[in-house]
Amino acid sequence: MELWVFDANENEALGIVESCERVSIVRKYDEPGRIEFVTALGVLDDRSRLAPGQLVWPKGGEEAFIIEAVGMEQRYGGVELNVKGRTLTALLGRRCLPDAGYYSGKAGFVVRRLCEDVFGDKGRRFPRWSMAEGDGLGEDVEYVTAGETLLDAVVEICKGSGLGVRTAFDPARCEMRLELYEGEDRFDEGVVEQVVIDPEFDSLAGLKAVDSVEGYANVVYVIGEKDAQSGVARKVVVDGRQEAIGERVEGLERFERAVRFSGGSVTDGAGSAIGKPPGSAGGSVQLTNAQYQGAMRAYAKGVIRAGERGVEVAGTVEYAKRTMGAELRLGDIVRVRARRWGVDAASRVRALEERYAGGAQSRLAQMGAL
Repeated sequence: MELWVFDANENEALGIVESCERVSIVRKYDEPGRIEFVTALGVLDDRSRLAPGQLVWPKGGEEAFIIEAVGMEQRYGGVELNVKGRTLTALLGRRCLPDAGYYSGKAGFVVRRLCEDVFGDKGRRFPRWSMAEGDGLGEDVEYVTAGETLLDAVVEICKGSGLGVRTAFDPARCEMRLELYEGEDRFDEGVVEQVVIDPEFDSLAGLKAVDSVEGYANVVYVIGEKDAQSGVARKVVVDGRQEAIGERVEGLERFERAVRFSGGSVTDGAGSAIGKPPGSAGGSVQLTNAQYQGAMRAYAKGVIRAGERGVEVAGTVEYAKRTMGAELRLGDIVRVRARRWGVDAASRVRALEERYAGGAQSRLAQMGAL
């Protein structure tokens, strides 16, 4: 495997790592992936030597990685380098959202607006970075920033809407493009390329299935900040079943959970502050009551989605040796069937890993929660 090394600031290729003792490449659906490889220190000048901040692109791949650590160790016959990095999406963790801000709309639209607000400052931009069109992707969200990193916000929004996030890399121009996307549902028997994973036919390791009500909630009470005048805390309640089909959850089927919410400062319509976000000394946003209530409802729906009940199946399959169904793709929803366990459940392909060691290649897929 050829690993091309780039200087992102200077927009040029520095060289190619042609020989590695071992390489591990992991791509993830809704968060940054990672790379780790071990190679010998070559005859390179100081400028082109592997170092944090450089980009590594596996030839032919869609994504590149930014080097974050290089360990050097004296070995017999030379110096060995252990290089670690993450996909370019991790760069979003280098930008924070210090001011309270209110955003609403489809998940893709909100992510774009967040990025525009951050990178509208020339000094905060990344060289040759852009975002692909994705305004219509995901669910309707209401999001309030409160000091987190841009990466934290993007990951939370994407997970809440079942979206994947990646940063495509164009080696010819050394350009980066943030992309949101949706994995394909390949669970039902009627789809063109259904995927069934079964330990009777596949090399499946660490299979785990859990059907539990632990952490499950279908009714969520959200307690907000206190009204500055009355001292009464704002509160909303969201019933998941009522939201979906208009019927209230009652009796033993009702699982309640109370959570606290701190968002942007609120006004009562007349302009007087009702609440104030923590750490808002650097600036704050004044939300109307309706906006604040909407943000709390969106937060409650996210809690319900995160704890949705169902058989959760996890495991690792060596997908290069699959014997049934179509090729696995990152983010797709597939069927995991273990007849002896009585399990027939949906699972998402959450990570794909490629390993190269001793001349052998293995390709692994990690299944997990939807």
